Amino acid sequence: MSFANLHQARAKREARSSFVRPTSDSNGAPSSDDNAEKVEVNNEPAASTPTPPTTSDPTAAPSSSSKATLYAQLPQFLEIRTTSTSGRGIWAKAVEDGGIKRIPAGTRLFAVEPHAHTLSTLHLSNLCSACHRSSGPLVEGEPQPLKRCTKCRVIYYCTPKCQTQDWEIHKFECTALQRWIIFSGNKEGPTEGGAMIPGEAVRALARLLWTRERKGTQSVWAQEIDAMQSHRESLPPTSHQALTLLSHSLARYITASDHPSPEALSKFGINSARDLLDLISKFTVNSFTLTNPSLTSVGVAVSPLAALINHSCEPNAVVVFPRSSVVPQPGSDPLEVVAIKDIAAGEEILTSYVDVSLPRHLRIKELQERYMFTCRCTACSRAEDGTVDPREAMKCERPGCSGLIPLPAPDTKSGKKLVCSTCKQESIANLEDILDAIRLGEEALERAMTFELEEPASAYKYTSNMIPLLSRHVPFTTHPLLALSRLHLSLLISKLAIAFEDLGTSLADDGMSSKSGSVARLPKDQVDEVCSAAARSLAAVSAVFPEGHPVRGVALAELGKLLCVDVDQDAQAIEHIVSPAVAASDPTTAFASVANAEASSFPAGEERLKLARNVLLQARAELRRGFGGEGGEVARQVEESIRNVEKEWKGWRKVLAQGGLEISG
Repeated sequence: MSFANLHQARAKREARSSFVRPTSDSNGAPSSDDNAEKVEVNNEPAASTPTPPTTSDPTAAPSSSSKATLYAQLPQFLEIRTTSTSGRGIWAKAVEDGGIKRIPAGTRLFAVEPHAHTLSTLHLSNLCSACHRSSGPLVEGEPQPLKRCTKCRVIYYCTPKCQTQDWEIHKFECTALQRWIIFSGNKEGPTEGGAMIPGEAVRALARLLWTRERKGTQSVWAQEIDAMQSHRESLPPTSHQALTLLSHSLARYITASDHPSPEALSKFGINSARDLLDLISKFTVNSFTLTNPSLTSVGVAVSPLAALINHSCEPNAVVVFPRSSVVPQPGSDPLEVVAIKDIAAGEEILTSYVDVSLPRHLRIKELQERYMFTCRCTACSRAEDGTVDPREAMKCERPGCSGLIPLPAPDTKSGKKLVCSTCKQESIANLEDILDAIRLGEEALERAMTFELEEPASAYKYTSNMIPLLSRHVPFTTHPLLALSRLHLSLLISKLAIAFEDLGTSLADDGMSSKSGSVARLPKDQVDEVCSAAARSLAAVSAVFPEGHPVRGVALAELGKLLCVDVDQDAQAIEHIVSPAVAASDPTTAFASVANAEASSFPAGEERLKLARNVLLQARAELRRGFGGEGGEVARQVEESIRNVEKEWKGWRKVLAQGGLEISG
């Protein structure tokens, strides 16, 4: 969870008191009061494509003067190839074909506006449906609350510009939402929490169909949707009922009828039940998780170009929404594909379709059920040769040994001996007890995720109880302990935010500073508890995700910001186990020791500022590689935190110098 998300619940309450009036004028555009801000309608999407290619810009897209073809935004140094093993994919061109000898890590390969995007029901009332920001522009230093559409009373916007940008589709969506609510028996409007609102899949598919109708079924836009891969013919029987229910809900939503006629759907290019199931299958296989800049899931997006990229559990690229533009733009932020490893000419571009922190058997299960293939990437192949994978390992329980032992997948019957990677001795642990603990951990994780936002105290109880139990048997890198520890951290950060609010201050989005300038501080041990959890999470994430992966950058940024929190400097001085000197060169290694520590103490005063600065500098480097360019919005927040820390550090040095004390570092 990002620091920006900490205030979403409060923003949700504030937003309910403000409204945007979308009542249509004679032209069907959203109207406003006579004294309201004049908004010019821009029918073109916000500029999100790279500039024309030059020799110094390998990420540039084709010139806008090029003939309109499918995937026109694919840059000239990449190409679409078809292979017998993986079908269509995107590859770096060979040098002789106009490619680049080496695409460096951190390169933005391309950026496109999604063909469709929608927020999850949970986020409809606390994020702008157009640009996905959590508040409007600053007025006298305070962010303005979101404003709600007064007709559907479901969709929120941050500015009139975003409302106008979205109106081309929301004018259909607005009517559909109103009818859905009435048909659902709630004539007063949506219930608290959006219980009467269609799910994100139905709303995203409806937006695809409305856009297809507006652009035309033979448009390039529609052809790109039609060209997406579908697995309708090979879907397992277990999925038929779910797809049928989704088809019925979608047809009912866009036609306002429980029994839509064929004519009502034909204008969308849907001429049979087969066509509708085909579209839903394409959506299921090719949609992406829509995230905010700090990787929190907020909805779903569809991009036919990005969907051409094939899968690997050891990807060389990632799909992100980093919000690269410094100046907020109305409408959706581009979906960006960024290289996280150096990519050679002739090499295929690969992203991961699943969470790479999951163990092999869960990754394979999800890939088979949703995408209909069995992964044969290097990460999955290594797991078969007995190599210890930190994502599925257990601790050696022999006295004095800190080695790891491969953890068999549940329900796996294997005659292989389980041997420690360090002492080379066979495991003496009770395997059944460990597998039972993991099953309990997976159940606790599922329940904690369910309660995370609505009942955080219950979620905290689950994570607090399960983490000590699992950590006795498995390292923090192993599933589900890694996921539980990351969720536990987000809950601790939320509790820390509440503690600051009780003191009359707040955790600012651009760091961990007080809005009011108050000197109120929390006890050092209370803040260090959260820092310790962040360090454990960082150490585990760094062992699982490759260098440059955006998850690592966000984890570093979280810890760096936490170390910026003002703490009670009068706390009893105790020896800290995290060395600022070591952290200066490699923070992730420095914090690895925290993963197995019962408790840890972080330095105070000048040493704490030095440590925070070192972590933030490392975060900036990782964010620039993982998100491309300057690292997006999270990196801009980190930059501001670095400036604040350096300013405060200078103040400390000045005080020490005036007191005649020796200054180190």
